[in-house]
Amino acid sequence: RSRNINSNGGNTGDWNREHTYPKSLGNPNLGSTGPGADAHHLRPSDVGYNGNRGNLKFVDGSGNSGSVSGGWFPGDEWKGDIARMMMYMYIRYGNQCLPSVVGVGSSNSTPDAMIDLFLKWNAEDPVSDFENQRNDYIETVQGNRNPFIDNPYLATLIWGGVNAEDKWNLNGS
Repeated sequence: RSRNINSNGGNTGDWNREHTYPKSLGNPNLGSTGPGADAHHLRPSDVGYNGNRGNLKFVDGSGNSGSVSGGWFPGDEWKGDIARMMMYMYIRYGNQCLPSVVGVGSSNSTPDAMIDLFLKWNAEDPVSDFENQRNDYIETVQGNRNPFIDNPYLATLIWGGVNAEDKWNLNGS
């Protein structure tokens, strides 16, 4: 979907700012400053399509984005992006942004509240040029980077799970 840059707001046919970690699901609410304004989890979205997702938790699926068994699958093209956003929000804001609040999965095999779904997606969907460029831009305007975009293998080091891409050759292989 594409929208004119000036067609933003809340009307049908407009785009709006999507909080991939819904503000209302933060504990406390993420608000409109701090975590609620952190560009690392904000994306442009079609108003109607964003409304379809609402606050549904991320669930596994395949193919295009959409509702799956009462949850939301971000699509094969975006699942790794979403995983790295949720990992960043958890590392940056701790218990205010628990992964289990926004995703369906087990945390039994991780040392804390990270869920296996995001680790799986991080490994399955490598970082794209778009993500790298976005991370570079956010650094210039916000002053920080998403380390899981810089090296997805950091998630493997922290939480285990499937080996993700190791851009820095930290595992020595």
